[in-house]
Amino acid sequence: MVRDHMLKMTGVTKRFPGVTALSNVNFQLGKGEVHALVGANGAGKSTLIKVLAGAHRPEEGIIELNGEEVRFESPSDAKKRGIGVIYQEFTLLPDLDVAKNIFYASEPTYGAGLFVHWKKVYEDARKLIDKFGLDLDVTAKVSSLSTAAQQMVEIAKALSLNAEVLVMDEPTATLTVHEVERLFEIINDLKSRGVSIIYISHRLEEILEICDKLTVLRSGTMVGGMDIKDATKDNIISMMIGNDMQKSEKPGYYAQNETALEIKGLSNANVTDIHLNVRKGEVIGLAGLVGAGRTELVRALFGADPIREGQIIVNGKPVTVSSPRQAIQHRIGLLPESRKEQGLLMNLNVRRNTTFATLRKFSRGPFISQKREKDVVRDYISRLKIKTPDTEFMVANLSGGNQQKIVLAKWLCNECSILILDEPTRGVDVPAKEEIFQEINNLVKSGKSIIFISSELDEILRISDRIYTMYKGRITGELDRENVTINKLMHLITGGDQH
Repeated sequence: MVRDHMLKMTGVTKRFPGVTALSNVNFQLGKGEVHALVGANGAGKSTLIKVLAGAHRPEEGIIELNGEEVRFESPSDAKKRGIGVIYQEFTLLPDLDVAKNIFYASEPTYGAGLFVHWKKVYEDARKLIDKFGLDLDVTAKVSSLSTAAQQMVEIAKALSLNAEVLVMDEPTATLTVHEVERLFEIINDLKSRGVSIIYISHRLEEILEICDKLTVLRSGTMVGGMDIKDATKDNIISMMIGNDMQKSEKPGYYAQNETALEIKGLSNANVTDIHLNVRKGEVIGLAGLVGAGRTELVRALFGADPIREGQIIVNGKPVTVSSPRQAIQHRIGLLPESRKEQGLLMNLNVRRNTTFATLRKFSRGPFISQKREKDVVRDYISRLKIKTPDTEFMVANLSGGNQQKIVLAKWLCNECSILILDEPTRGVDVPAKEEIFQEINNLVKSGKSIIFISSELDEILRISDRIYTMYKGRITGELDRENVTINKLMHLITGGDQH
């Protein structure tokens, strides 16, 4: 029987409580083909891959491999059938060496399976490395390897299971230009050996260079596909965003003439020659795709990452910001991308999370006035509409949206005049998003300055007075609210020139 496809997914539907993540999705992958899976955040790419990898079981749909219908009850089932997934977040064990990572949980054994054949582990690892031309020392500890080398280990790990279908999720997000070139060489070699690859990336120029076909998802549905020879950046973007995404009106415009913050030529290991400014009462949007350098830039501005060169000017005066403590002294606050790990003390209550950065305000000598603390925190609970039984409720038990509001309350309590909001609406429901947007509007109305980061471009368009776009650690453009369109944004954040 002639098989047209290595992989065929038909009518795949996946529902979660309150949302249909995938609706009747069809996807086909040829043997030795590199097929791009494209879509904006929330389009359903990750869900489709997790269905293929056995991590999610679909309510409806059929998956066929080499013409045979298959059902995966777990990720191990998918691996046994030749599905390998290299996620953006690596799954390696840093304290083990390369060979042990490649064959972890699948080591060759002897003695009725009682003993691991370590000599064969290293021999097989070297054979695999040589076969695919990977530049790796199988005895090196993974923690000592570069990001690019760790990615090669992930590839080798998948290939050790004789993967016929390999999924790469944002594989170049943290790689240098040279490392990307090497990865593409490996991908072409895998193609020539008959390995089929699903390639997920926001970098459209890479898709046009390395892929054979593409499929576009939008809001959980497949909206189309094409051969790469027929694709352009513009028609991919048009398929991704559709015709229904409109710019939401911003409630007010409160930017003053006075500059609150200016960055001149800031560079470090992650960003290069950054120039931007924020006026009092202004919302600056920072738009970019995964790996663009947005978070790295604001971490440097907040003193969490070192600055190699450049100048930070607050209210017209050059300042030194080499630590978060110094940033706070200059009234700069950061609501981080990861609120649980970096923004909150999960084992403490609402009151203490709100006030721990400003306890001096509530102290009289060695004593802290809990009454004054509670009164202030109650005001923020009311102002931000935080849903909590009381000030003593444990923050770990709050919803994501209310946790986010607690981080915001912390910086408002600290009287910061420059607030950096990194993905403030991630993981929060629609009502909570609207309340956060309203508070941003209130803040700029009172003269505060906001740097707003979001992966949702409609949010950037809605809330920003001006937008800086980033790509590979650099500023690629500046757009004001009067002449910005989502097409211009997509062009700039995927590496296009503003002119």
